[in-house]
Amino acid sequence: MLEANEGLENIFENAVKEAEKRRHEYVTIEHVLLSLIKDQSIGTVLHDFKIQVGALIKDVEDYLDTKCNDIVTKSKDPITPRKTASLERLMNRAFTQALFQGRQDVTSIDILISIFSEKKAMPHSSLRNTKSTNRI
Repeated sequence: MLEANEGLENIFENAVKEAEKRRHEYVTIEHVLLSLIKDQSIGTVLHDFKIQVGALIKDVEDYLDTKCNDIVTKSKDPITPRKTASLERLMNRAFTQALFQGRQDVTSIDILISIFSEKKAMPHSSLRNTKSTNRI
């Protein structure tokens, strides 16, 4: 059976925490990207590709703080954010990719690669617009 590795589980837990911190009703691709780039192993990979990780973190945090007002809950009660359809699609794509490669686990790199397929999502454009001299 295909499973997420422990590091990926931590990334998704951190994405949920980012959504909860902002009182967002949904966990989005942007929350996952923020958790990914804050993760040391992914941060190192992005840095190796000459991505300005600090600037990328700031861009994603600014987006979540200013452009996602429509998903902020109005309720005063504690919330449990739900996955968006686009996040579900991204996860399915990553699992399918790992499955077709004959692997038994999905890694954070699989999720990062899947973000590039979400052409209309903010993370895709942010990753493309960072100062990278290499192609990812």
